Amino acid sequence: MKTLLRFVTAATYRTVALLLLVAAGASAQSAKKPITQDVYDIWSSISGARLSSDGRWAMYTVSPAVGEGDLVIRATTGTTEYRHPRGYTGRPQLQASADTSALFSPQAAEFSASSRYAAFLRYPPKDEVEAARRPRRGGETAPRLRNTLGIVNLADGSVTWVPGVRSYRFAREGGAYLAYLLEPDAETAAPGAEAAAADRRETGSTLVLRQLASGTESRIEDVTTYLFDEGERLLAYTTSSADRSQDGAWIHELATGRVTALASGKGSYRSLVLDRSGTQAAFVSDRDEADAAKPRFSLYYASLVAPRGSAAIAPARRVLAADAVGAGVLIADRGRVEFVRDGSALQFALAPVLPDTIPTDSLFDKAVYDLWHWQDTELQPQQKQNAGRDRNRTWAAAFHAATGRWARLGNDSLRQVTLADNGRVALALNPVEYAVEQTWGEGGSDAFVLDATTGERTPIAERLEFGAELSSGGKYVTYFADRRWWAYAVATGRKVDLTGGIRDVSFDDELFDAPDTRPPYGLGGWVKDDARVLVHDRFDVWEVDPAGVAAPRNVTAGAGRQTGTTFRVVDLDTEDQVLDPAEPLLLRVFDNESKASGYARARLGAPSRPETIIRGPKNYAGLAKARNAEQYLMTQSTYREFPDLWTGASIARVTKISDANPQEREYPRG
Repeated sequence: MKTLLRFVTAATYRTVALLLLVAAGASAQSAKKPITQDVYDIWSSISGARLSSDGRWAMYTVSPAVGEGDLVIRATTGTTEYRHPRGYTGRPQLQASADTSALFSPQAAEFSASSRYAAFLRYPPKDEVEAARRPRRGGETAPRLRNTLGIVNLADGSVTWVPGVRSYRFAREGGAYLAYLLEPDAETAAPGAEAAAADRRETGSTLVLRQLASGTESRIEDVTTYLFDEGERLLAYTTSSADRSQDGAWIHELATGRVTALASGKGSYRSLVLDRSGTQAAFVSDRDEADAAKPRFSLYYASLVAPRGSAAIAPARRVLAADAVGAGVLIADRGRVEFVRDGSALQFALAPVLPDTIPTDSLFDKAVYDLWHWQDTELQPQQKQNAGRDRNRTWAAAFHAATGRWARLGNDSLRQVTLADNGRVALALNPVEYAVEQTWGEGGSDAFVLDATTGERTPIAERLEFGAELSSGGKYVTYFADRRWWAYAVATGRKVDLTGGIRDVSFDDELFDAPDTRPPYGLGGWVKDDARVLVHDRFDVWEVDPAGVAAPRNVTAGAGRQTGTTFRVVDLDTEDQVLDPAEPLLLRVFDNESKASGYARARLGAPSRPETIIRGPKNYAGLAKARNAEQYLMTQSTYREFPDLWTGASIARVTKISDANPQEREYPRG
């Protein structure tokens, strides 16, 4: 009886204690401020977070939901912090749309490669933006909104402001220069604007080249586009002037100040690009047909290595004339132009010749219909919405400077083309055959391997619901079909079943409960030289030989499935996205039962249980690393904790460096 009484008394005590605790919590919650609409507007978000190359600085923009934000530059050790205004960065969504890309997002600030300077754009204040948005009456014009460039000296946090800046650039390496393009002046730009309206040309504005250490600046007029080479030896730019003889594409050698005209004279010069080594340039221009009613563009190429016996760069040469691409096709003037990673090939774009527009008066007093058809691949409202995109659709092509040959890779059916880093192979997908089925959620794509030097096509698979992927070295194409991963060897045409022989493991979504094909968990990346490809199942990571010789290996030794933990590959190298087998493999960890997360490391070629780096009852995410230092940046969050920024010299030991929402402690909010 005493035991029972003692048990009842203890139980009653625990119940009363629990009720008191709940009451205290409720009292604490009720003591907090009520949440109203204006409270939502002050809640901030963090965007554009990054580390300097040397890892000594972190930088991010903090913006309220509605209002003006700040740029914060924070030392990763110590407490030094610089804060500068960024203007009206917290802009509300004023139109109903599911497309989040339509939302305003401030451009991320940039560090110089030397980690001594930072640059960012400050936007106009809220009242100016709102005033410009208001409807106008009669001939009233909206005020022009201009951004201001901020150049921060990280030694002391001092900032130099430059008003009326359209854009700016640093070189990837070096860090001695900054180039920025000014907005055209309203008074001086007026004649040029009229000329542009008359001949449909865009006139340029002033480009300023600034030596960061000394602050010395030089100006180049009438610039439309500009870029540095990665090694900061050259500044390339194009010009468009009211004086047509000053139009051109130019190379400015930073060490000597020498300027070389790659091509100049009356015409438009667009899509100027350099290769990674800064030894090649390319662009498109209509200079050869500048006086024609409808001038067409040609492709130009230049070697930026001075010929033997000369100190000067040779002018560009026309490598593909406008009339050499075939009937009904043009070299696109605003399409993609880009060198492949090793510089051996140049990708450019072709476009169909569009029919002349219908004169407005031809539709006078006539009915205009929307014609619907049951075999339309897009509904009429979608066709209207996408009309501009469809008119500007381009097709991929490749030019090889070593041979002087070019090949057309894409067409109306092959709309998605991926050119390998070696420039010799391309992967193309054709979704057109299944476009009708796509309207009700089915469909797929046929996959082809292309010889990028000739354009010859080889079909490899049909109706792939989840697409296909070209390996980093261009040796294989991987795709998911029949509930297994496959590899197609480009050189031999051999297909290898990568995962069908792995028993008791599904590589498609085990929890998928819709009446449709189960999607795969995805790939984890390619090992150097295409030696292996990593594949995810629900929990673990597998190392698979795309040649089909070596047996698959479970990199995580089955620890994921045994413990209900999901491991996923994390590659922090944003420049060279191949995995080095000699380096530890970084994994993100998620406990499906407790929802804890973290990071772990494993080894390729030697399956073993992953070694935990950090793990806890939080959402660890957004991991990044400084390019040239062992310094890491991440977010940590819980239901009650905002995902602020944390940094440290190791993932396991990080320090909080942001406090975006200090007011959250005042409100009863998760």
